[in-house]
Amino acid sequence: MQIANDWTFLGPRPKRLRPSSVGMVLAVMFAWPAMTAVQSKYPAYMIVLALGSSAWFTYLGVRAHALMGLLFLPVALIWLNPLFGASWFTHEGPGFFLPHAALALLFGTAAYTYTAVEKQ
Repeated sequence: MQIANDWTFLGPRPKRLRPSSVGMVLAVMFAWPAMTAVQSKYPAYMIVLALGSSAWFTYLGVRAHALMGLLFLPVALIWLNPLFGASWFTHEGPGFFLPHAALALLFGTAAYTYTAVEKQ
């Protein structure tokens, strides 16, 4: 069994780049909570959005042979924390800021690399 050598960290990039608008919107959505006041209860839609969109971008990364796409799931698993009653996302501090910043950076980078399309 031989592993394909065509995998790269960022995947293929078009010559005339048009970034993925979905990736850019998701990047802003996950960066925004880190810039506002922390809520007493973390919204359930953000948990679903983090897990679902990360699974989709992981799939796109595997399909594009981008190693960066494999980073989405480990980072998104942090969003299971509020489901088990932990309080990382209900208090200000690094436990709230760092996961949001990491996921926002991943979505922003993916928007300009392996999910970007060729401009017409």
